[in-house]
Amino acid sequence: MLMDPLTNIKPGPSDLVIKTADEGLSLLQTKYIQDILKKAGLEGCKSCSILKLTATGGAPFDNHSLYRSSPYEDHWKVVKHILRYLSGTLLYGLHLKKGRNLPILAYCDSDWDSDPDDCKSTSGTSVFVGPNPVSWSSKKQTVVGEYRSMAIAMADVV
Repeated sequence: MLMDPLTNIKPGPSDLVIKTADEGLSLLQTKYIQDILKKAGLEGCKSCSILKLTATGGAPFDNHSLYRSSPYEDHWKVVKHILRYLSGTLLYGLHLKKGRNLPILAYCDSDWDSDPDDCKSTSGTSVFVGPNPVSWSSKKQTVVGEYRSMAIAMADVV
């Protein structure tokens, strides 16, 4: 199956389900995930765990619409694997809790040279308002260090 049908899928307002409860809100993207699975021909597929995509190995991939440089059949296999994982998360969502005291908390971390494919470090940040995640990111860095990760977290807070 070619990836072209998956390139034009964008979430719209009707794809987000908002459920209210006394404790707060739940945000779900069930319909969006179902639409992606349908376009990929994976409706009703068995769910599975996720795996890591590496930059080497495999046969060249004929469809260059998503992987513009060095696409491999293994990439499409991993995309299908990710979609099977998503099929098992249809009822997962983001739960936002009510509260009077909602402090802003930011967390950051980075590693050094952990990716065997490119030997770059990865930094990550999470920002919470009370117990609710409102911003998060993960990015490969050309510069190693906790300070870079902290700067990204502070920029999110401000």
